[in-house]
Amino acid sequence: MIFKDCVAYLTQKIKEGLDKLDDCVINEMVESFFECDKMFIYGVGRSGLASKGFAMRLMHLGFKIYVMGETVSPPVNEGDLVILVSGSGRTNSVVKIAQLSKEVRAKIVVITTEKNSPLADLGDLTIALDVQKEKDPRLAPLGTLFEDGALIFFDCIISELLDRMGENEDRMTARHASLE
Repeated sequence: MIFKDCVAYLTQKIKEGLDKLDDCVINEMVESFFECDKMFIYGVGRSGLASKGFAMRLMHLGFKIYVMGETVSPPVNEGDLVILVSGSGRTNSVVKIAQLSKEVRAKIVVITTEKNSPLADLGDLTIALDVQKEKDPRLAPLGTLFEDGALIFFDCIISELLDRMGENEDRMTARHASLE
């Protein structure tokens, strides 16, 4: 079995990559949540799933957050924040959303592994998660390291927000879905 090797590999690579993030970049992202009218997030595939989990937690903190492509999403306007997630930075639909968001003067935060990509070029703030170096496809096939790294990155941003806002789990629970 390679299960324990996989656990060790994923946790090591993701920790190494996330440890490289500059505090100023994290601070800029977190501050942008307090400066916008409303927030939108978009990613496809497993990146999209990590994005939806982040959106849920932001909602639990009381933010106005929408998952792009859902039928209840309002239009993006100037003053809004758009968070776009793509490991490659080349996913066509994500790049197109960035271009359209730029046209309406929304602030764009990009989460990717590729600093030199069409998506990164469109970001007002680009956070490159350096987790894909020297990957082992047997232990982390396809974009596993980015997607798992993005999920952990997002959860750490939630903890940062909890701390800055003086929020607690009880108040978050009050915003949690009650009809499950």
